[in-house]
Amino acid sequence: MPDQTRRNPVLTGIFLWLCAIALGFGTHALWVFSTRVLGSEVPQVEGWMTPRHVIRVFNLPVDRLAPILGLTAEEAPFTTLNDLAAERGLAPEVLLQQVQDAITQAGGGA
Repeated sequence: MPDQTRRNPVLTGIFLWLCAIALGFGTHALWVFSTRVLGSEVPQVEGWMTPRHVIRVFNLPVDRLAPILGLTAEEAPFTTLNDLAAERGLAPEVLLQQVQDAITQAGGGA
């Protein structure tokens, strides 16, 4: 039986190239999984988050967040934390720190 690599060197090269790409993607996927999923990354409070997002991500009771944001206990608007800070005349960093402090006091969140 004749050697197949001599018969189709172009196909063999393409196959090896595709295997190298697949190995690269697999390595990247493993790296992302090990650093983000298995790693100890703790979610951070960000200005783009809404109160509902903060409540769900950090398992925070609404009554802990409502006084900080000036909301009623039932209210959780779709407004971002940055916008709420601007409405209250605060720097966004100040409000984000207050929310982070409430999360820490409530038991650390997620």
